[in-house]
Amino acid sequence: MKVFLLSSVLGALLFSMLLVPDSAQSQTSREAGIGEIKRLAGVRQADRFPGSDVGEQINNAVADCINSGIVCSIYENDSGTISTAPDLPPGFSIHFNPAGIFTLKTHWNIYHRGTQYFFNGAEFDYAIDDGGVAFYIGKNTTSVVSVRSTRVTWKGGSSFAHIDVGDQIMVDSGSFGPKVCNVAAVNSPTSLTLTSTSCTTNTDEAATFYMEPGSALGSYPGKAPVLHDLNINSFNSSKRNNVALAIELTSGVTVNSFAANNFATGTCLKLLGAITGTYFDIHCNGAKNGLLLDQNSIGRFWISTSNANRFYGVDLDASPSTAGYAFQINGGSGNLIDGLHAEGNAAHKVATIQQITAMGYGSTKIQAGGNRLVILDWERNGDSVRGATDISIRDASSSNIIEGGSFTSTGGTFIGVSAESNTRNTILRDTSFVGYQQSYCFAYGATGSVSNLQSVGTNVAPSRSQGDSAGLIFGSKLVYSALLVTSVKPSDTIEILGVIPNSHCSLTATNKSAAANLATTFISQKARNQITVTHTAIPGMTFDVLCSAN
Repeated sequence: MKVFLLSSVLGALLFSMLLVPDSAQSQTSREAGIGEIKRLAGVRQADRFPGSDVGEQINNAVADCINSGIVCSIYENDSGTISTAPDLPPGFSIHFNPAGIFTLKTHWNIYHRGTQYFFNGAEFDYAIDDGGVAFYIGKNTTSVVSVRSTRVTWKGGSSFAHIDVGDQIMVDSGSFGPKVCNVAAVNSPTSLTLTSTSCTTNTDEAATFYMEPGSALGSYPGKAPVLHDLNINSFNSSKRNNVALAIELTSGVTVNSFAANNFATGTCLKLLGAITGTYFDIHCNGAKNGLLLDQNSIGRFWISTSNANRFYGVDLDASPSTAGYAFQINGGSGNLIDGLHAEGNAAHKVATIQQITAMGYGSTKIQAGGNRLVILDWERNGDSVRGATDISIRDASSSNIIEGGSFTSTGGTFIGVSAESNTRNTILRDTSFVGYQQSYCFAYGATGSVSNLQSVGTNVAPSRSQGDSAGLIFGSKLVYSALLVTSVKPSDTIEILGVIPNSHCSLTATNKSAAANLATTFISQKARNQITVTHTAIPGMTFDVLCSAN
């Protein structure tokens, strides 16, 4: 007799459930022993069902429950290959053997709210290299529709096969911001009924769908999918931008412990128009890109950026790519990342908070604002190229807070935190910087506040590449710096962002030939964002340049 391991949860349920039948209980009870149990009340052991792969076995177990008119917990106690994407209806849960090893040869889409996934730390090895997503949470439905009063008719694109009562349809309005209606009934894969007439169209229009439990109707409203202990690896041979986990156009998703390993040319975790999610214990190891918060990617028009999400305990480690990032917040607002650890990432710009252009509306910019980063430990990042920066606040981003923990550079990054000239109210507080040429830089015109900082080591105007400059606060005065390397011409113009004609500038010779010719070297012109230095026509002389903001 072959005995199959059952999870501790199922084991605890066995005795109490054996005598509680459902409508299918009479078909199979016990054949040879505990390991051979196929059906219990509300429980199905997927590996006892037929199927060419684990995914098909799971779907057959789900179908058995649906045919019995019940909602089930599905258990998978073997290892194996998942080539068929499992599909859990609302109310179902699935539990994997913690010792299981699964090869994922499909894209697993999680379409329905009210579902729970207990991966239990089992090993999932993603074996597709097509630039797609291993695990995706959202409706992933983009259609062309005709809406007449409350009736929606499918005209093209994705059918309504994965739409539930209570989901929201977003219809392109032709201007910024979609029409939004709730689904009252799913009549067929090509027909829906809505709760209101406000999405009526005169022509066929693009539409996509949003999982919004807060306004959901029908069974299992109010709860988005919950993932527990998902551990996914990518094969080292992957060459494309594969994604371990993407969450799109959802509200309230919960992830309890997630790790993605070796997505060396891809991305660990993407939030795409996802709001109010809660994420605990996130580990991104060896991914080109770590954590991305961005706008929706499906559909042909903007619906949402990723806002008001909460992260507790985030490790972003060992990105191998200078072109990658540890995290980016693109247009997102009100997000909290608490307990942030970033280490050993090779990116030139390790983390960025910046605006986006709304998809489908080229003239509409969405700023990133009100995000809060609580640092635990930030160290040993960057590509050792001048200008490498740990955290960059860009565009007109406003009211972003960076606080706590410590920043350490071992030469990979030159600047700790930078804020561009049009950023507003950047707050940097209660942290320390070690090993940076500039701990923090506020460009001319940037506003904000700095408080309770400690800076150990060099914190003066650094030697910088030509055209690579940023502001450094000395006391209450904002100072910009640059490096001049002279050409064979008798004068050179260098860009120093933030300089104006009234700035006060100085030159310091930093090699022997520059020192020998310092008496004949002077600043001959100051203009907005640049100065001209006249000198003896000797190439290769180097000077540090300091200019005040006024």
